[in-house]
Amino acid sequence: MPNGDSLDSARATLPESSDDRAAAKRAEEVLVPAGLAPSERRLRNLVTAIVSMLTTMPPDTSRASALRYLITRTRTVLDVDAVFLLRREAGVERVVASDGIYTHEFRTLHSDAPGGIFGRRLEADVPMQTRNYLLDSYFQHSEATDLGVQSEGLRAMLGVVLGDAETDESWGTFYVANRSDAPFPAEDVFALNTLAALATSWLNTLDQTEQLSRALHSTRAEAQRAQHENELASRIRIAQDALVQALSGEDGLAELRDHMSTALGRELQAIDLTIQLDLRDRFGAIGDGERALVALSAKSGEPMYANRQDGSGVVVMAAMHQGQTVGAIVAEARQQSEAQRDIETRVLVECGRILGAFLRSQQRARGDYKRRHQDMLAELLAPPPGGLGPMSRTRLAEFGVRDGEPFRILIVDGSESSIATFEHRLELDFGTSLLRGNVGEQLVAVMPERAFSHLQATMTASGARRHGNLLVGYSPKLHPIAIVPEEHELLLRVVQAARASGYTQAMVSLETFGALGAFLSQVTIEPTKRAIRHQLGPLLDYDREQGTLLLETAMKYLDAGHSVTQAARALHVHENTVRQRLDRIAKLMGRDWHHGQRGLDTHLMLTAHRLIGASEQMSIAGPSDDTN
Repeated sequence: MPNGDSLDSARATLPESSDDRAAAKRAEEVLVPAGLAPSERRLRNLVTAIVSMLTTMPPDTSRASALRYLITRTRTVLDVDAVFLLRREAGVERVVASDGIYTHEFRTLHSDAPGGIFGRRLEADVPMQTRNYLLDSYFQHSEATDLGVQSEGLRAMLGVVLGDAETDESWGTFYVANRSDAPFPAEDVFALNTLAALATSWLNTLDQTEQLSRALHSTRAEAQRAQHENELASRIRIAQDALVQALSGEDGLAELRDHMSTALGRELQAIDLTIQLDLRDRFGAIGDGERALVALSAKSGEPMYANRQDGSGVVVMAAMHQGQTVGAIVAEARQQSEAQRDIETRVLVECGRILGAFLRSQQRARGDYKRRHQDMLAELLAPPPGGLGPMSRTRLAEFGVRDGEPFRILIVDGSESSIATFEHRLELDFGTSLLRGNVGEQLVAVMPERAFSHLQATMTASGARRHGNLLVGYSPKLHPIAIVPEEHELLLRVVQAARASGYTQAMVSLETFGALGAFLSQVTIEPTKRAIRHQLGPLLDYDREQGTLLLETAMKYLDAGHSVTQAARALHVHENTVRQRLDRIAKLMGRDWHHGQRGLDTHLMLTAHRLIGASEQMSIAGPSDDTN
């Protein structure tokens, strides 16, 4: 503690900044005349330091920062070993801030007793001090409190309430402490009490300022929200008026697009996905990336944002009608605030709704022509007795399917989303000119050869995009319409076999399976099934009865060139498992089942079985048929 014998000893209690020291020096020259007693001189120095301390507090600071500033500067001004603040929150008093406190035991002190940690509740404007807390019976000691104080080595303590006696509002109990038994002089008690009163006023002012700031912020936010709502209402009104004008005008979709661009604040594309696209309209183009976003937007009901391959941003909003995607809004994406993005999202949603309503009014909804396609396809795959009539053949000709002209059958297999994305591709390339529809969970299309050539080149080009787990099966080049049902059944088996065998390419045909596939394309299926039954009957029966995988093991073993190691790797089992299965196969089929001509016959029948009956899990594995 300074002894107060000189101004030099008093300066040790002053703030460390140059501005603080200069202000304190000027105050000393006025307030500390020569000849004062040491206690009076120290008191004057303390008051000067406190005034300087409070006047140099940061003006714009949080409550927590203000308390830290108050505690650290109090320790410097009063030149004490430690300063800490006790505060009661949720019924528990604890150490909430400190300076010069080092031990965990003291920092974690807390108490829910009425008297708090030290067992004595202080009154406002009534300081409390002790020269040695541990020996002072005035306090109600507890084992935890004594241990915490002892761990810090604290002895003398001086505490005041940091709060207002009139309002009974308290920031807590403010303590200074030393690690010696020396009592605090009267001038220190007075200085700390004065400091507490001034700090309380300052903290209350700061708290009121924070409340006013929050209220101002809330008012501004509310005004901004009102402004945004007004802007949103204005933009949506523009878009809604555009629908009325587009319906009454001659330009139709083009006029609607222009007005919606005004509502959005920048140029957009309004795309009609229910008709073949007009390539002369530069606003009607849509890329692969945008198509995927259309599907996502249709599912979520919100705009989808992404980056194109060139790095530019794009936003897409689907236009829906009766659960079908009938159009899309496409625009350049821009960096903007959260509030601006919210307005844009709501405007885009409204524009999507308006575009859907417009396309519905024009009777261009996808469902209208999709139903016609579905009916035509159903009649083609299951024609009435006597075959297709002249009217049906005329309708088929509108899709480019005619007797004598080459055409193909396509079966598209995959997840719901991948098939939907692929159908968007067909829509963009062929519009309504392509006959297609859903058969079960698959998409089936019948297209002229020139259209198939374009599609095949697109899907097999280097770097062509794969649509998830999509598998497209295609028939050989066909000419007579009458063979469509039979060829469709054969192609369905090809797709099922390719899917069951883990085929990895995007497109598959009967020719994909090599010479056997070409052979099977020219034979009747039922006799082939009987041949498979005759050759593989014991394995078929055993697998069906025992739930084993002998048939698959035999196939993998022969495919691997009689390598047990490679067969085990393909089957994802141990080599010993493969050997055990091979022993069982030998007992059922004979030891020469995989040698010579018999091995070739077995391999051919296994391959034919996979191609013809993979999806049926051998519906032909019933009672043996002795007919050869």
